[in-house]
Amino acid sequence: MEALEFTSIEFTRPSEGITREYKTASFKLPDNFWDTYSAFANTDGGTIILGIEEAHKHHYEVCGVDVPDDVITQFWNDLHNSKKISSSLTSTDDVLKYKIFGKTIIQIYVPKAANNQRPVYINNVKTQAYLRTDDGDRIVNDEEFKYLIVDSQSSIDDELLENYTLDDLNLDDVHKYRDMLLSKTQEPETVKSDDMEFLQDIGVFKIDRAQYARPLRMTTGGLLFFGKLNAITSRFPHFQLDYFRYAGDNDTDWIDRVSSGDMNFPSLNIFSFYNLVIDKLPLGIQDPFNQESNMTRGSYFADLKKATKEALVNTLMHPYYDSSATIKIVDKKSYFEFYNPGDMRVSIDSFIRGQDPRSRNSVIASLFRKVGIAERAGSGGPRIFASAEKNHLHAPDVLTNPDSTQVRIWKIDLLSSLNEKYQLTQNEMLILKIIADNGYISTKILKEKLESRLPDITLYKVRKYLQNLQDNEIIYSSGKGPATRYGINTSEEQSVLEATRIFKHLEDNTFWRHH
Repeated sequence: MEALEFTSIEFTRPSEGITREYKTASFKLPDNFWDTYSAFANTDGGTIILGIEEAHKHHYEVCGVDVPDDVITQFWNDLHNSKKISSSLTSTDDVLKYKIFGKTIIQIYVPKAANNQRPVYINNVKTQAYLRTDDGDRIVNDEEFKYLIVDSQSSIDDELLENYTLDDLNLDDVHKYRDMLLSKTQEPETVKSDDMEFLQDIGVFKIDRAQYARPLRMTTGGLLFFGKLNAITSRFPHFQLDYFRYAGDNDTDWIDRVSSGDMNFPSLNIFSFYNLVIDKLPLGIQDPFNQESNMTRGSYFADLKKATKEALVNTLMHPYYDSSATIKIVDKKSYFEFYNPGDMRVSIDSFIRGQDPRSRNSVIASLFRKVGIAERAGSGGPRIFASAEKNHLHAPDVLTNPDSTQVRIWKIDLLSSLNEKYQLTQNEMLILKIIADNGYISTKILKEKLESRLPDITLYKVRKYLQNLQDNEIIYSSGKGPATRYGINTSEEQSVLEATRIFKHLEDNTFWRHH
């Protein structure tokens, strides 16, 4: 493998994180290399870069790999040794070698393992599997190991249930769904009048082919979608759906609520919860006429309404319903949050781009799609992010844990969201606006731009403001001395996209250049 040659590197950012790890290596792989490989594979995928050391906090320097060909040979040998790692996920295109100032670094991309490949474990010991948290690796506990095993199935909501009948379903919901399907298809003959025939046609009941008599059994997805609450909780004892609306970001008292078991909603299932909440989400979107002039009239409301619908559907379509955690939608002044148990089955990057969609609950997903509530697989992520980009809003946050997913859709722009979170001063907000407008900026240029608004500003004061913003990790610095530049830290999702862009530039020989 021939190494690409570059003249210089300034490697202060991006730092290590949930999808990025730097390691030193001389003539062999570091001892903990496969721990990280397992953690990335079991979590969200990631990139391991060999030949980079952390000189001090969040500042990385190139130390190089002394014998890169030997290290790469060892990697391929170990990767195809099942006693070392249980699944071989990396392809030849995922391993790249670069030369910088005569020093070689090696970049190895680890894809997120498909669910039927997890858990990815090391040393031929199934329980020796790792997960990625923040910028570190840790071994799975018993509950996490069980989740990885159960979730390794391609679909987990097509389990066939014994002793469940039509009496366990809310037939009013079934009939409402049938009316929606009839309206969509405009083909009355495809929507049968007999409830059992209809439910079999849409996958709520299926033939149990493992039994000689081939009886019809209810699927777990059908029970969750149309079931009466007491019937659902007989199979899923922790089943809970919650929606809360708050007047302010810091309020603890809700002003509206939809919750399983509440006396106002005694028999919520997935379908009835969706129909209630989909009408409430637009109430939390500000009037489009009050938006800034750079937002198209009416576009803000329509786009955010579409984004929240996609997020709601994803939240109900993809959970691990056997979890003890609650499915929860929260509407606050500045943002919406959508939380569900179960990790995202694709990487954050794939979610943003709409690539490689994988459904955990194929029955539920099919029921949503048949009536047009959900559209083509994988379309939700791109629509959620497109609505933010189009209306200049803070990019959505996608917070993934090994056993949960949280999507936060902001109603406000990046600077406003930072102000909401950190309660910044007017001068700090002014500095952030200048940095945002310029992408990144030096202390000297920043002072010059501030002088028209703050005549008594000094370099000392500018540096003090910048240091405070850095201490809160709102901004980052790149370079040294007079060459130092400052930029605004972005969300993990934007960081993923940035890292992808950086390494694409690497491949094109355009990124590593002397500053």
